[in-house]
Amino acid sequence: MAGGTNESLFRVAVRKIVIGFSRPKGWFKPFSWAIRLVEWTPYSHVYIKTYSNLANTWLIYQASGTQVNFMGQKQFDAHAETIKEFEFEISEDAYKGYMTWAIINAGAPYGLGSVIGILLMRLLRLNKNILADGSILQYCAELTARAMHDFIKADILPSEFETAGPKRIYEICELLSFKEQT
Repeated sequence: MAGGTNESLFRVAVRKIVIGFSRPKGWFKPFSWAIRLVEWTPYSHVYIKTYSNLANTWLIYQASGTQVNFMGQKQFDAHAETIKEFEFEISEDAYKGYMTWAIINAGAPYGLGSVIGILLMRLLRLNKNILADGSILQYCAELTARAMHDFIKADILPSEFETAGPKRIYEICELLSFKEQT
């Protein structure tokens, strides 16, 4: 370093985190149909995607099936159609925090009751999710809202964690994407 500065000392490591929206492939998917009908969207699922240098692939983190899980991009694409993705930059420290949080929460049971509660909220015009469980169980939008709040620093109130559906997460992503462009 004699006679100059080392630029890498001053460069902050940045990682990408992707928030994606999808629906299942195949024709008979009544759970997806119900979500898309109530939310009035072409997607029924929201996920978080990050690149793993170790595995040399994109990793999908989601609440689906019976639990919170990780899945490789190829496996995800085999059963889901991606509708839209939003890409955000986060610091290396935020990425490490996210990965630690994701690993700790992997395997948590799927929050089907909360999803049914959201459907009831929309249909009956309730202000509260009467089937919310206080974050013990997770559904896709809740999991993503928590991650966006903690690691992307999105304006999502903790009170929204168990009331937000995929459409609300999409709206927040659009706002964040717009802010990053300006």
